[in-house]
Amino acid sequence: MFDLVSDDELRRRRAVARSNRLIEDHRRANVAHNDVWWRAGKSWTPGDEALAAEMRAARAVHDATFDETIYAPISAYLESQYVRRYPSLERGEPYAVLILSWEAWFPDEWRRADKWWSRASTKDMILRTMAGQGVTEEHRETVEGLLLSAVSGPYRCKDWRYSAVARMIDSENLRAGLDQIASGADEDASLRAQFVLSRLENRALSVNIRSYGNWLAQQ
Repeated sequence: MFDLVSDDELRRRRAVARSNRLIEDHRRANVAHNDVWWRAGKSWTPGDEALAAEMRAARAVHDATFDETIYAPISAYLESQYVRRYPSLERGEPYAVLILSWEAWFPDEWRRADKWWSRASTKDMILRTMAGQGVTEEHRETVEGLLLSAVSGPYRCKDWRYSAVARMIDSENLRAGLDQIASGADEDASLRAQFVLSRLENRALSVNIRSYGNWLAQQ
């Protein structure tokens, strides 16, 4: 799975193809699972013995195929009904960082990959969870680099959530990186860096989807 961000293009292509195939397997299993639910009168626990057996079999395939996808390890970052084999944030964190890195380092490949699940929503949930629960020491440096990359631009969907993550990984190195961007020639990146620094300096200030626009209007 980590070959999705390999320096070797061939390995990345194979990893993307494998991930797409596993997601497609789960998509088909999900359709079959829902078909049984529909035939059972929209019930997950049908009274008919034959349908109940069919439901158990369909659910087993549904869960097994899900556990093979890139989304299984980050279950704890997603909606509660998807928590399966990896219920802990710490166990899922390497894969959450992988998804964020994939977008940052290979954005075109990230966009072209299977789109059954909204990538923007997945990114949103990962960053929202990191902003609330923090990041382990093992991955702080990588997330710091991803945050600085997002501030440098170009802006991508949901990048605004990195502003809240900054508070959880605040450090001298992070502030030095933001200061460097703030003093650079790219005006848009400079303003974004100044905004994040303002949120680190005063944690009472809001960090939401409207905060940057409101702050920008005051400058």
